[in-house]
Amino acid sequence: MALVPDQRAVHAVVTVRATPDFDDVYDDPRSMVTYGVNLTTHHVAWQEDGFGARMVSDGLIVGEQLPESAEIGSELWTAHDGGIRIMGRSVNDGSVRWKDPRNLYGLKIETVGAGLFSADMVQEFKENRDTLDLLDSATAKRPAGMTKDSADDFTFAGRQCVYDQRSVVVCGVDGYLAALDAHTHKVRKLTTDDPSREVPK
Repeated sequence: MALVPDQRAVHAVVTVRATPDFDDVYDDPRSMVTYGVNLTTHHVAWQEDGFGARMVSDGLIVGEQLPESAEIGSELWTAHDGGIRIMGRSVNDGSVRWKDPRNLYGLKIETVGAGLFSADMVQEFKENRDTLDLLDSATAKRPAGMTKDSADDFTFAGRQCVYDQRSVVVCGVDGYLAALDAHTHKVRKLTTDDPSREVPK
């Protein structure tokens, strides 16, 4: 997966994930490396093993930092002993800008738009307790101005999101729509039975 921040960017970010042969899956359950590539020289500027880039926003890369025991399933990364972290790194040199303190047993990160991302987390593996959070890539915290209730209204499983690159993010699933003001982070809930108003996939 390759991510280019914008047209003025100096670096692109490329994550390479290798899938082992079936016979070796227990010896090497995953292999993932992220590279920062200089767009002028086309040379690799930095490399981070075990880190997967999921989004780039304002010079920051958001992704998952994985322990050696992590495995990829159909939906998310898992680790029976924990150790998965949500992490923000610099696009320019890969250095850590922030690290979410939660010790995770499962994680799936998805881009929402306007510098926001959702994190589907398993915090206690034995109880398989999932938590779905909406976070700001700049701070790794809930977006400023958003309450827990409005975050719950906007963060729901299975949704598809579209950002107009200006002011609004709209997410929807099964006739339920929610619109987010990209500047104030106010949420408006909408419902519709009209299939033509579904968020495009």
